Amino acid sequence: VSYAREQGFELIEFSPEDASRTEWDFMVKALRVAVDAGANTLNIPDTVGYAMPDEYGDQMARLKEAIPELGDSVLLSTHCHNDLGLALANSLAAVRAGADQVEVTLNGIGERAGNAALEEIVMALRVRKDFWDVETGVNTEFLYPTSRLLQNITGLVTPRNKPIFGDNVFSHESGIHQHGVLKNRETYEIMNPDHIGRSRETLVMGRHSGKHALKEKLEQYNIMLKDDQMDSLYTKFIEIADKKKEVYDEDLFTLVSGVLGDLPAGWRLESFQTWTGNNVIPSATVQVKKGGDLSIGTQVGDGPIDAVFKSIDQAIGIRGRLTEYVIQAVGSGKDAQGQVKLQVDFDGVLTDGKASSTDIIEASALAYINALNRKEMMGAGEAKSQHPQYQD
Repeated sequence: VSYAREQGFELIEFSPEDASRTEWDFMVKALRVAVDAGANTLNIPDTVGYAMPDEYGDQMARLKEAIPELGDSVLLSTHCHNDLGLALANSLAAVRAGADQVEVTLNGIGERAGNAALEEIVMALRVRKDFWDVETGVNTEFLYPTSRLLQNITGLVTPRNKPIFGDNVFSHESGIHQHGVLKNRETYEIMNPDHIGRSRETLVMGRHSGKHALKEKLEQYNIMLKDDQMDSLYTKFIEIADKKKEVYDEDLFTLVSGVLGDLPAGWRLESFQTWTGNNVIPSATVQVKKGGDLSIGTQVGDGPIDAVFKSIDQAIGIRGRLTEYVIQAVGSGKDAQGQVKLQVDFDGVLTDGKASSTDIIEASALAYINALNRKEMMGAGEAKSQHPQYQD
């Protein structure tokens, strides 16, 4: 802390690991030393999500009494994990006890069971402003589109019943609930979806939609792209629109996350062909290209996707072992995109890949190649020479 102050840093936070379970006198002594050394934010982590709300709130209130600078020249901060499902409750208890800062993550992602969710704490304070009377300064209209982009980037799917962002939050099935909502939405909806950047209506784009219309659509979700990113997005949009009759908002989120996460040139899928059926041994032929080099692989597998993966391995001269494979639908309808997230072990190097397509086999092949390109980007070694089992 002293060194940071000597280097001219004005904002210095001291955060003692596992503070909620630390012996009280020792923790207060450590915090006192940190303040005297120049720390102007004291963060009290519930590192393993062990604390109970009343207990944690009481701890924060006692700290404000033990260290007079808190609430004046020093900020009191909270950092809660969700191992027992109490991260939100503990964070709110800390706010009630006088905390100035709450450390959170979007969608609640984080170590083990995650951290207190940004959207939950912000909307709890906004919806019940009559109770809390505090301001966060967060532009809540950015919450939902940012959450969707994060889901597409990480591949961590939000449960349908997830507070704030879940698909079921603004859905009503019970007859009496539906009747009440039709009469007055506030009967069963405590939040306005527009306040989190989530429109009740999903406007559909198609192959005849121009770049200007696409840009306006993105602006509805507060998504701003650079000109080169917009050009790349529109190209991908037209490709999808040619395959689908309608392009939904969920499709656009997937395309945007792909543009923002584009990898440098590496291996690219040129073409693939599969043969499968209940009386046919599944096989595939794949063409991949890197620079001017075109490679071809043909293999059989347990199914068409397994055959495609093995064909890619043969064509490139590597061997990957699939450790995770997840498929989810993007959008709705029979022509919805399929998004594949996978993890591959390339000779002990684990890399993730993700891709989307209206063809799930193509999405799988693209995701696999995406993982390979990431492996090469990581500098984990060049693709090895062909394995003996793949040699003619």
